[in-house]
Amino acid sequence: MERRVFIAINLPEEVLDAIEDSLRRFEDRGGVRLREEFRFVPKENWHITLSFLGGQAEDAIVKIIAAMQEIASLFRLEPLSFKNICFGPLNRPPRMVWAVLDTPGSAVLARMKTALEDQLEAIGVRFRREHRDFLGHITLARRSVGGHLRTRPEERIRAIFTPKTIDLMESELRRTGAEYHLLQSAPFLL
Repeated sequence: MERRVFIAINLPEEVLDAIEDSLRRFEDRGGVRLREEFRFVPKENWHITLSFLGGQAEDAIVKIIAAMQEIASLFRLEPLSFKNICFGPLNRPPRMVWAVLDTPGSAVLARMKTALEDQLEAIGVRFRREHRDFLGHITLARRSVGGHLRTRPEERIRAIFTPKTIDLMESELRRTGAEYHLLQSAPFLL
């Protein structure tokens, strides 16, 4: 049996709270009917996705965990800082609401993502690799209706944290939305 998995950075509660406060201010900006036009992701599901790996058999999951542990042991992460809440993808019609990392934070995670995906390919884990620039973000909401948005507000965030682990997550799709479960964590170099 395969499990639908992804590798992510999970966030501490105080960072989730700061993002939630900023999201409320973002919603209050004039002309945006977010609750009518977007489906919000539950706060407990907020994370930064590094790599979506799709359906994986148990033997592949063992390999994925080993690769995560190896790569995490090579990285000592500095504090990551969120920049703002905005519509995503950037420079395209808005389909989501994102909390976006600043450029240095995204660059660090992009290097780690590349190293991790290189290692996964080298050990024979099959997945579809994305070939676009990585932008570290949390998806806060997804657009549920079409149409043109009159405004495109942004809201600054004051949320800084130092990740302690990368996490292998399982995604179970339900009628009510995806449910995420932590399968394994790999600690970063201290």
